[in-house]
Amino acid sequence: MSRRHQHREARGRGAAVARSLPHRGPYVGAMFLAVLHWLSIVATVTLGYIVFRIGNPSANRWFLVAAVLVVVTWIAGFLRRRSIKCPLCKGTPLLDSAAVHHRDASRIPPLNFGTSALVRLVTTQRFRCMYCGSLFDLLKKPGQRLR
Repeated sequence: MSRRHQHREARGRGAAVARSLPHRGPYVGAMFLAVLHWLSIVATVTLGYIVFRIGNPSANRWFLVAAVLVVVTWIAGFLRRRSIKCPLCKGTPLLDSAAVHHRDASRIPPLNFGTSALVRLVTTQRFRCMYCGSLFDLLKKPGQRLR
């Protein structure tokens, strides 16, 4: 066993050091579109309840605007997540595919691996690539050693 593998075994499986991202812009854009999409879903559900259950006709236009916003943000978010590549393995870490996942990849049980990575990226500013298993930190500057 090499020295590198012995060091990794000594640290444990969950104690990996996060890498920095060379280009953060696409990840920030994907996070923004994801949050906007989730908020538009909440607005659509709320306005749908107001329109269909309470029967307020003045909310019809806002319900249609929110529904269109859900579709637009989903399409834009999908295209943005599809264009993001992992710096190491060149996979699409925020979008699921039929490829085999790395053993260190984790997911939140009702969600798939890509959506789980996006939720972790929004909440903790870190994510693990589901294909190569590398941990990335959005807040870590390139060249910084440990965090």
